[in-house]
Amino acid sequence: MSQDIRILTEYKGIKRAFAWVGLLDDGSISVGLSDRLFTVPALASEVVINGVVHRQTRDLKTVHGEQAVQNPHFTFHPSAYYHLRANGEEELFSGLLMVDLVVQEKGRLPWIRAVSNVVTELKPYQRGRSGQNSEIIRLLLPNEKCSVELAVDFVVPASNAGTTKNFRVEWGGRAIEVSAHHVNSQKPTLWWHHES
Repeated sequence: MSQDIRILTEYKGIKRAFAWVGLLDDGSISVGLSDRLFTVPALASEVVINGVVHRQTRDLKTVHGEQAVQNPHFTFHPSAYYHLRANGEEELFSGLLMVDLVVQEKGRLPWIRAVSNVVTELKPYQRGRSGQNSEIIRLLLPNEKCSVELAVDFVVPASNAGTTKNFRVEWGGRAIEVSAHHVNSQKPTLWWHHES
């Protein structure tokens, strides 16, 4: 049965929807921000090849148009395919992600990094549908004038699950680690990282 993970911010009892992780029945994993108006005009990426970091930015707004880049989310499909979609449109970006190979060799594969808009601009959290299998992660904030950064990484299943304060879940023979923390307020960003 599929599962949803909802990441919320909380300040003085006010909960706001920040991000979600969807674990699908076929072993796929999706990650996105809860802000439906979030726009990703460009997608930044970095790849490490033989210890050298290569960075690239792709201008999605110019290629796909304004509407196509709202409400984006990444999905990993076993065994090595991932894509970026927004608003149910065709793929904005896709590629191969050798999760099993990199995690086996290095123990961790950094995947998604996202930063929210300033927290005061996030919508208040509303409970999901009744009967929906959801896990809630609350991030307590010192104030609402900050942004929140999300990190989702693939990690070794069960090997060191007890040694981290971050949320870990095993799904479809793989494991992910989800962490979030507050940062100085900034414009929202989304980027992915992989190693070859």
